[in-house]
Amino acid sequence: MKRRAKVRGVRRRLKRLRMYVDEQTHSFPTTFHDGYWHNKIPIDQPFLLSVEENSRIQKAIIEAMVEGSSRLVRLREEERFRVVVLIDLPSL
Repeated sequence: MKRRAKVRGVRRRLKRLRMYVDEQTHSFPTTFHDGYWHNKIPIDQPFLLSVEENSRIQKAIIEAMVEGSSRLVRLREEERFRVVVLIDLPSL
């Protein structure tokens, strides 16, 4: 039977992620680069790779990203703006 590795600091990292998403999506962005506003997830790659088998953590990360995007959809002023969240499921 394969044991799962213990993932440390999950609550702290998820709380920090939610705070970051709330801060970044508080208002609709006004500066765009080549027509896009780009924002990366503030969680390090080794942490994301360590939670591959833990669906509860994956679900929390995805929910935080989708909540932020839905907030941006409500805040957008013009219909021509699109809000897209890219989640690479094999690596998450």
